[in-house]
This record gives sequence, C-alpha cells and structure tokens, in this order.
Amino acid sequence: MRRFIIGDVHGCFKTLKGLINQLPLDYDDYRQLVFVGDLIDRGRNSRDVLNFIRDNNITCVQGNHEAMMVDAYTRFIKYEEPLKYSDWCHNGGVNVLDEYTTNNKFDFETFSQDCLFVKYLPKVLTFQYNETKDLLVSHSGALDYIDELNMVTNKIEKSDVLDEKLNKHKQYLIENIQWERVEPLKTHDKYFNVFGHSPIYFFKQTIPKENLFSDVLINKNKGYANVDLGCVYKKPAIFNGDEGKLVAIAYPDLKVFLQKNIED
Repeated sequence: MRRFIIGDVHGCFKTLKGLINQLPLDYDDYRQLVFVGDLIDRGRNSRDVLNFIRDNNITCVQGNHEAMMVDAYTRFIKYEEPLKYSDWCHNGGVNVLDEYTTNNKFDFETFSQDCLFVKYLPKVLTFQYNETKDLLVSHSGALDYIDELNMVTNKIEKSDVLDEKLNKHKQYLIENIQWERVEPLKTHDKYFNVFGHSPIYFFKQTIPKENLFSDVLINKNKGYANVDLGCVYKKPAIFNGDEGKLVAIAYPDLKVFLQKNIED
C-alpha cells in the first residue's frame, strides 16, 4: 500500500484539510495516512485535528507535545499541579486549554478523554514492504535507536517479572526518539525512517542541496526524511523569509506534497 506520511500539524486543521485534498488517496482511503505526531499545540484548532484522527481511525505516533500534554494531565491528577503552570502550557499547550473552555467553564471530561487518547498512541510504527526498505515512522529520528528499542521491548515482553531497569532504559530510548534534534548517524539496512519534530528551516544552511527536495530533507543514502517545514509558523520572518508549510511524503516513491499555512 502506498502511504502518505504527514508532518507536524500543531493544530492547523484548515491547512491539514487543504493538504489532504491534494493527496491521490485510493477511494479517499484514510488508511493510507500516517502522522508523525505533534497534532496539537500552538495552532488554534487542536481539538479538530484530534477528532479527525480519532473519528477516522487514522494511524499516528505520539509526538513530544502529546507526551507533554499527558504528563501535565498526570501531574494534575496525582499531585493537583495546575495545568496552566505546566511545561506543556509554556510550550503551546495554553492554546489547547482554551479550546476546552466555554463561558469560563472548562470541559474536564472531554479534556481527559483526549489525554487518554494521545497517551496510548504508539511511539514508533513500522510497515512492511517486500521490494524496498520497511517504513519506520517516528516523531524524531529513530534510526540510531530502533534496534536497541526492539531488543529491550522483546526482553520486557518475554520476561515474567517486572524489570524496572529495562523499563527505564526503554523510556530513555523513547524520549530520544521523541525529542532528538540531530540527524540520524546510522544507516539502516532494513528501515527508511520518516519523522518530523525539527523544522528544517532552523538548520537549512547546513543541509547539502542534493538532500533537499521541495525544501524537504530526504537523505536517500542513509534512509530517512524529515517532513517538518514549520507549518504552524505562518509568518515568513520566523524562517528568514521561508513560509511555514505542512508536508506529506509518499512512500515508497518519496513524492512530496506541500500546503502553505491557510489558517485564519
């Protein structure tokens, strides 16, 4: 199946719909869509994005912004730490909280349901292809960590007892896969990794021109693509004149689709 991997949406629902309308989906089959996470925060329509993903049963990995949302919710439940003072709110989550508030009343029940939904999103996803590398989707680059993560996960699943050390090591690997802002160092024989997290405009000057395709970073030799073009950053000044766009990349043919920010 041809799949379309979509970059960091960050609550830009109108832009997302514009991008999807460009995609040559088979019979409007949303099973072809895969999201790299960071569905929420900074933009103004995170709830619409979440509802669209959930209502259409679309595949998505958890981004670091979803992880921060879950952490803020967990700390509120366990320790009554105010949501508005959380690291999540200081990183764009405050806009999401506003979406759950009507007439000064906060809809905590719906907020809880959404937190639980993003909590259980997978951290990495793999899709098998017979004639090329398997597709590996993660929020940030995973090639340097995926083999170790698979090994640790297998050990945990085969063990009859809870191994705190292994669990902590697994969490460490997952955090790297969600938060790293460096190019993968390893070349993997099995996987082609598509991820987002770091808008490439921030380090565009250091990227060889032969690895830029419609401004999207695609390193065919090492086997990865970064599909974050800073969609939520609408004003060109953010990126020295480059305008934020939402990206979809097709796999396995690596065709790029772009939609500029069209939020109100």
